[in-house]
Amino acid sequence: LERKRNDAKEKFKDKDNWIKSLKITTTFRSIKNFQRAEELFSRTNQFNTNGIRYTVNDLKKLLKMNYKILEISVIDKFGDYGIISYVIIKVERDKFIVTDFILSCRVFKRFVEETILYFIKKQFAKKTGYINFKTTKKNKYSKKFLENSKFLKKSSNKSFKILENFNFKIVDKKIIKVKDLSNIK
Repeated sequence: LERKRNDAKEKFKDKDNWIKSLKITTTFRSIKNFQRAEELFSRTNQFNTNGIRYTVNDLKKLLKMNYKILEISVIDKFGDYGIISYVIIKVERDKFIVTDFILSCRVFKRFVEETILYFIKKQFAKKTGYINFKTTKKNKYSKKFLENSKFLKKSSNKSFKILENFNFKIVDKKIIKVKDLSNIK
């Protein structure tokens, strides 16, 4: 399937049209598959904003402490990527903090990273948002993404502020479709 996706990419001069041709749907839900979450947290290095290896028990404890955990899956016209991301969010009265954001390398550079950020910011539009980040030996890709994102501004050595009123045409124009099954508000 990946070969078909890359072959399709060769037919397009710009990334937006290639992404549109893939007919990507990103589905957001509250965590259901704790085993997959533990697996992804233990194996994801390149896009892991904190390098923490959560177990099923750790994740269940976070939920009891009123953290929100998003489970994100992606499908395109070539097939189902399955669950490709988990995001842990601490919600406070006037702000929210993305404490952990992991993403499978299988969907890099398809605007999925941006779509996830955009979705989260829309859910908590009236709150100030931050993403915590801790450099590890292997998470250079996530660091580069965060530093270069037009939606973020570095606020300290360990966090990035999500800009207030950003728009993302890829989602707004439905180039990437978003399904919200999360109930995280």
